[in-house]
Amino acid sequence: MSETIIIESNRQIAYKQEKAALVNSDQSLSNVVLPNNKWVTRLENGIPVSVGDQIQIEAVMVNTRGSPEETIEFSGIDVVENDDDVIDNKAVIRFQNYITNRQQFNCNLPLNNASIQFINARGGNYGYLSFSLFQDFSSNFPFRGIEGMYVSGTPPTYSEVENGGVFTRPPAPVYDADPTRYYLGTDDFVGYANLLNSEDRGAWGFKTHDVELEVDIGFNTPSKIGETLTAQLHQRQGLPTKWDEETVPASIVNITGTPDDGTFVVSPNAGITDNSYRTVPTATGDVFRARAEGKWHATIAGEVPEESEGNNYQEEEGRDLFHRNLMCGNPNEYRNVYGWLVPRVKAHSAVTIATVELKKVGLYTGAVDINAYDVGEYGLNPVLLDQMEFHTKTESFTYFDFAANASNNITETRNSTTTLGSMDFLQISQPNTLWTTNIVYNDQNLNDLTISWRENDIPTVSGDTPMTINKLKAFYQQLYYGRADDNKSCGVVGNKINLPNTPNFLSTPTTPALLHSYQSIPKTTGKKTLVRRAGESGWDSRNHVSFWSYYDDSFQPTNDLLTLHFPANSLFTLYDSNGLTYPQIASKTHNLAIVPVFYRQDALPSPNMKDIPLCAFVSIDRIEPAAAGETRLLPAPMLGEFFGRSPSCYDNLLAKVVSTQKTYRIVNNSGATAVSTYPPGNDETNTRTYCYMPYCMVGADNPTIQFDDTYGRFTVSGLHTSVRAGNGVFQDIPGDANQQGDAESMCAYSKEAAICTLDQTGNPIQYSGIVQSVVNNPIISAQSGVAIQDIFLYTKSGQVNYDSALNPQIPLQYDGCIFDKLGFKLEQLIPYIGLRQSNFNRGTYNQYLGTGASFKEKYESMVKPFTTNAYISAAAQLSMVKNDNFMEMGNLGGNAPGMSVFINAESDSLVAINLPSKLDYSYLVVYSNIVPSTQFYGGGNGQQLIPAMGYVSRNYSTGDYFFGTETSWSYTVDKDYIITEFDTNITLPNGLPAPIENNSSIIYKITKAKSLPPPLSSFQPPKKK
Repeated sequence: MSETIIIESNRQIAYKQEKAALVNSDQSLSNVVLPNNKWVTRLENGIPVSVGDQIQIEAVMVNTRGSPEETIEFSGIDVVENDDDVIDNKAVIRFQNYITNRQQFNCNLPLNNASIQFINARGGNYGYLSFSLFQDFSSNFPFRGIEGMYVSGTPPTYSEVENGGVFTRPPAPVYDADPTRYYLGTDDFVGYANLLNSEDRGAWGFKTHDVELEVDIGFNTPSKIGETLTAQLHQRQGLPTKWDEETVPASIVNITGTPDDGTFVVSPNAGITDNSYRTVPTATGDVFRARAEGKWHATIAGEVPEESEGNNYQEEEGRDLFHRNLMCGNPNEYRNVYGWLVPRVKAHSAVTIATVELKKVGLYTGAVDINAYDVGEYGLNPVLLDQMEFHTKTESFTYFDFAANASNNITETRNSTTTLGSMDFLQISQPNTLWTTNIVYNDQNLNDLTISWRENDIPTVSGDTPMTINKLKAFYQQLYYGRADDNKSCGVVGNKINLPNTPNFLSTPTTPALLHSYQSIPKTTGKKTLVRRAGESGWDSRNHVSFWSYYDDSFQPTNDLLTLHFPANSLFTLYDSNGLTYPQIASKTHNLAIVPVFYRQDALPSPNMKDIPLCAFVSIDRIEPAAAGETRLLPAPMLGEFFGRSPSCYDNLLAKVVSTQKTYRIVNNSGATAVSTYPPGNDETNTRTYCYMPYCMVGADNPTIQFDDTYGRFTVSGLHTSVRAGNGVFQDIPGDANQQGDAESMCAYSKEAAICTLDQTGNPIQYSGIVQSVVNNPIISAQSGVAIQDIFLYTKSGQVNYDSALNPQIPLQYDGCIFDKLGFKLEQLIPYIGLRQSNFNRGTYNQYLGTGASFKEKYESMVKPFTTNAYISAAAQLSMVKNDNFMEMGNLGGNAPGMSVFINAESDSLVAINLPSKLDYSYLVVYSNIVPSTQFYGGGNGQQLIPAMGYVSRNYSTGDYFFGTETSWSYTVDKDYIITEFDTNITLPNGLPAPIENNSSIIYKITKAKSLPPPLSSFQPPKKK
């Protein structure tokens, strides 16, 4: 027989007892926090237990909020126990910001009158934009006359605004409006020309902002999680009594007094910003910001009488202002420019190179020291030092002659001529050919080249995956020879900068036979010429060749697996004067496919260049004459040709933030106001710097994280601000208002550019004549947006681990974090690899996730950094078919070429690849000292002996509780004692407190053995005597 005793241990009862005890002892309750998972049960009279009694858990009722079947659990702790100790309910997203190339709020560079330098000396910057004089600055910076032309009359005619309007000369990829994303840069970048002095502030960088995301600890419904995270993406800055605007105050500049004797006054303007949609200064706004910061002293038109605009101008201030908030559409390449140009700081000619430690030399500038500046004939740039192979071919060419002594304005004459002549074309007879440069081979120079190097990796077609990667064969880089002249390149025409000691531009040949592209052609006085082969679709001053990206042991000369080749008649060798090769330690350390080479002893340009190792790059391409199946015709590079990454505007995708929107200004001392207009006549006072809105908005106006019931998964959408149907541009308002101007749309063949440009012959194109490009991607659906650069997690200490951004190559970092629990793969948010300018499509994007897909498949289908656009499918095509009266036809026809089309759109969504995780753990552990000792192993490392009574499975729940039944495990008492009070503690398997509510109960059972009286002996009657 046995006796059973039941003990109810309830957290609510224990709490009341604890509270009463504190009150009776006159202690304050204000700072008392009683945990939900741990409590003390007191037994007033005590319960004696004896040797042999059994103690076990009879039942468990754990109080949670919300049904585990319908909710997701967040513990606020590290549920995976990885090395990073991250917690599961908080993260920080770092966003980049971009503006789409609609040519409304982006002014693409260079400008028409771009001014460049031609000084070849240390301290000079040959070929870079010039800011020496205010006239140079105003030729390069769009800070007045933003609209370029004004419209008047019926039918409308367009004329240039007074005092020179803004006209752009962008390179071919962004010549027309298209979906290219221009990413905002920081306001402390000062350009690459500044590498030659102490004010170098590093490579161009992204203007980013961080958004903290957090969900409540405990159980949360999917809809609540989505609403919480979306609200945080829209969270405003500051206090409700006075919100802040980010990144600059929404304010405008007024001028008091007369238009030519005024004082600038900053006035607040209505503006609404949040964590994802922010203000950014325009070029005109940056002028006034710099003035307020004491960084702009030049006179601004309208503020001081009898002083010319630009008085007190300082070159350094002009250069800094140009590069402040510079936007970039090819940021990976443009950041890598820094690594190629840093060696300029340590440049030496052959005169001094042997007197300096090898590790301190950056560039070899040539054998001749020009003007005692230690700068040789190759100048202060990375160049090719070997004559590459070439073959000559007779081709038909087109070239443009510039009018003699042209004034560099939009009326400049360019006469097009087509002729027949011979041209030298690049020939690469062998793969793995070495291209030798003037960059000295040492650890520091190779370390500099790694800056943003990997971001430019392009996968080969080898099919390598993250699991089968052969890095040598998996990636290559496109490097360029030749560099554009920002002063004379125009639209789809790219003109090359020649060497410092040769004519600055390609010149009109004296006879067609001398027309060798990129060769030094005798200069015709007063003429500058652009040359291309007839029939080519575009002009480009630079030409790309593919080079291996990663180092490989087979680059060692003693390795027969990969044979390296020099061009025929090369000046270089792998061996020094002693017949030894130079150790490739730096290449291996920095994982770069760069080989150290030496001048041949019979080709030394100077004795001082003996045994000086130089960097050679290993090309992949094999380019043969047409008879051998040639598919590419590239002009042969000159010895001394610029090589690597060019800093020229025309060789990159650079732009300034602008706005043609005008503001009000005071024009007299009586306080009367008038609006700055787009005049029907030519009024210079209405095109001054202070007339324009000094800021615009950027980012995503409706970013959303939500649970989609259709998919049963979380989605991310709206990381862009949609195109709206609108009502034209500020300076050219249509006669009839579009009543659906705020409708979210996507467009094709749109004509909503606000910035003027030039055609290839130098003729102006008014903003209304710029038609959206249909090359590559014919649809624009975003005005601006944000893109996910990094994700950071919080540690147990409550601090953000900014030293360790999530990396798809280290997926263990991600396990158990907030986005993992929502069902997203890390690669969906931070791809291994991808194209920055790709359009996102939900069907394609998720197709190549994981380690089984090749890098090439990932590269071509994923957007990195991740952002969104409209959901574009063939269903939209029917809405794009219109007749000549702009009526929607809704039939199987095609788009009318050149006809502007706007159709309704909604954001595409990134759908989590996995279902959300509901529970962190499948069971909880019950600790108690109701028994003196136990044999339960577990805890944080799974190997600790802990005072646990048992576990609670979470497989049965209803309402706000889940239940555990009687356990088969029991404790046998081995010594007598009396139970007067005992602790109960419900924990996670790792020993940390369980995130539960305040009304849990545990039923303990004591089974006491009950002794029976001894059996009676058998009755025997007494014996008779």
